[in-house]
Amino acid sequence: MSTKSKRLLYWSNLNATWESSGLSQQEFCKKEGVLYKQFVYWRGRVLNQNKPQAAKPRLLKVSMPTTPNDHQIITEPPSSLEVVMPTGVKLYVKAASDISNAAALIKLLGGEL
Repeated sequence: MSTKSKRLLYWSNLNATWESSGLSQQEFCKKEGVLYKQFVYWRGRVLNQNKPQAAKPRLLKVSMPTTPNDHQIITEPPSSLEVVMPTGVKLYVKAASDISNAAALIKLLGGEL
């Protein structure tokens, strides 16, 4: 077991002991001979370690056709939902697409639902 894992296990066990002690954190630290600041720091690390990690958003590569004309107009594809972002960017979602993915993309781009 690595030193980091041992340290985390130690503080995790100490946190569990405190939770069942009925003492305040400061009282517990005095009794155990542990620095209060250190206990609070490691308690935060232990609690964060036990939180389920949020799934990272999956991004797809989007490519635009390159043309010498900067003023290219992209027309709305047939059977689509048009979403206009506050920045003026238009997002077209195919009607058959998963709307929840579109909602996640809108939020990611700073839009409100």
